[in-house]
Amino acid sequence: MKKLLWASLLVLTLLLSTAAPALAAGPLDERVIFGGTFTLEADEVLDGDLVVFGGDVTLEMGSRVDGDVAVLGGSADVAGTVEGDVVVFGGNVDLASTAVVNGELVNIGGSIDRAEGAVVRGSQVEGLVFGREFRFPTFAKVWTNGYRYNWDNWLLRFFVRALRALATVVLITVIAALVAIFLPQPLERVSQAVLVAPVHSWAVGFATAILAALIGAVLAATICLLPFAGLVFLAALIAGVFGWVALGLIVGLRVLEQLNARNVTSAMGAMVGGAILSLIAAAIWIISDCCLGWPFVILVGSFGLGAVVLTRFGRQEYVPSQAAEAAPVPVMEDEAGFTPVEEPDEMPAEPADDAKEPSGS
Repeated sequence: MKKLLWASLLVLTLLLSTAAPALAAGPLDERVIFGGTFTLEADEVLDGDLVVFGGDVTLEMGSRVDGDVAVLGGSADVAGTVEGDVVVFGGNVDLASTAVVNGELVNIGGSIDRAEGAVVRGSQVEGLVFGREFRFPTFAKVWTNGYRYNWDNWLLRFFVRALRALATVVLITVIAALVAIFLPQPLERVSQAVLVAPVHSWAVGFATAILAALIGAVLAATICLLPFAGLVFLAALIAGVFGWVALGLIVGLRVLEQLNARNVTSAMGAMVGGAILSLIAAAIWIISDCCLGWPFVILVGSFGLGAVVLTRFGRQEYVPSQAAEAAPVPVMEDEAGFTPVEEPDEMPAEPADDAKEPSGS
């Protein structure tokens, strides 16, 4: 059996999104546990795979697992027998002297403590060791229609991007809540500017993003002005995030309104909308292999960035210019060169009939 990459845990996560209810509710011996520990006592046999998310696994001496053992975010203490692979991500592996692993032992983000006498019949992988070809564990056979695939580390890149995107979504959601709580009025002004003048906001925001990139690049090229380039990029980043939160407030309030939510606050709207926008951006970023992620963020975020600039970071309300409406209508001359006289709005009252008669008639 080839080396089992830790990236197969991602495949397991995808499988469990549909398979977990069946595993948890059916009479199968396979176990899928979220946020809890699992102990297989002595002389007990688990007929199937064991998967634990956010918990520890203990296999006592004399116990046996007729399948694979996968632990994500926890540790494994093995004193029994595992007929398949043991994969632990983000935790430690402790093999007692009576432990027997007939498959491979893979540990990422932790350490392996292997006592003298412990048996691992497959290879032992500790740390980030990636291969081009691997075999999916037995619980993924149906989904993959086979065993061996040459993915060229695609799963690794996908998994890393997914983790980064998830962390970004969580960070944006937290920032949105803080901004809505501590800066409610500036956030409201920026959101109103987007609603009142969306085209103007986008044009100003896109131009600001391009200008900030150019100025920052020029300053960075001079080396001596590199700190100022960092300040330019930092200011643009802060303004962009603030504008993104303002967009999230608009989206979140609309979504909550459609859901007939009650007692909606600005913080709730900003968090919901910020999470929705960030999830969409993250999905595009992951699926497109990072090619369309940043263009989407720049194009959509320009609305908020422009509104931030127009409101001076929300310190003042933005009122669209009415100059075009107040401008005088140009006077046109007719073909003879005469300027037509503008008729008054109200015609003067005609004189009475008797007033029209000439005197003495």
